[in-house]
Amino acid sequence: MPRETRLKDHLEKLRVLVAISRAGSISQAATRLHMTQAAASQSIKVLERALDFDLLVRESKGIRLTERGQVLCEFSKRLFLEIEAVEAQLATASEGVSGGLRVGTHETLAIHICPPVLDAFSKMYPGIAVSLISGRVDDLVRALYNYEHHMIMSVEPQPRDDLKIAVLYEGCFGLYGGVKLPARIALDEAARMPILTDASAHVRQGLPIPSFLAGCGFVLDRFHELNSFEAAMRIAAYGLGLALVPDRNAAEAVASGRLRKIDIDELDTETFGRYRICASWLKRNESYKPLQIFRDSLLARFSSAAENVPGSGV
Repeated sequence: MPRETRLKDHLEKLRVLVAISRAGSISQAATRLHMTQAAASQSIKVLERALDFDLLVRESKGIRLTERGQVLCEFSKRLFLEIEAVEAQLATASEGVSGGLRVGTHETLAIHICPPVLDAFSKMYPGIAVSLISGRVDDLVRALYNYEHHMIMSVEPQPRDDLKIAVLYEGCFGLYGGVKLPARIALDEAARMPILTDASAHVRQGLPIPSFLAGCGFVLDRFHELNSFEAAMRIAAYGLGLALVPDRNAAEAVASGRLRKIDIDELDTETFGRYRICASWLKRNESYKPLQIFRDSLLARFSSAAENVPGSGV
């Protein structure tokens, strides 16, 4: 017999769940939502009764989401982003905005991130023709200041007074190898294996990956100078080295069983650092309507509360 009360009857309560996930406590979530703590707690209880499973676990250190609660929370975040995107579309639909927009990015983002972004945007705003141009980070920045691009998407650019920067998402680097390798290997064994990565990529602007690795103490006499993370992963899948690539790029290869993440004895899991993918544009171009719409669409897609890089002036 189907339940009389279903999830669709409690969509507003999902906002409470998302707020608790972000705040880490019911009281802080209630404050952010301008409601009482009792009302926030009651919302979760009603939602749990409707779904017939627990969403939160109360522990001595605070509150955490159950596995099902986490699944529902991630769905809810995507749902509210879609709602915000539709609202943005409705707000601009009557304006008939049209024009061209040139967006520069590097090859990795063009392969792994841009296709779904451009597909969704072209359907939502058919009057705005977006041209995607891939290249090296330094060339992209130069083109932005030469008015050749309206926006660039890159790894954490250097803040400047005339530049606005918004974080799209944050990720981390990891080492990946063929599935025949053990999931954990000794540091001296790892040091004997070639390191495979995109030699032209940056951990952040001004810090290429080879320089970053050297700073971590790696000897790069067996470093392969490849021009893409995709090439690094394909070679690593044959057991011919360790690919140092962003976790986001390797996710599909890991899920399909072509690669596995490799932990190194004596190295902390954070050794290879985190990175931030950002959108940046010149302040003097900010009044251009297609740029505004594309920027807002990006931020809505990646984060409903995008952070700003310190010192960027955003």
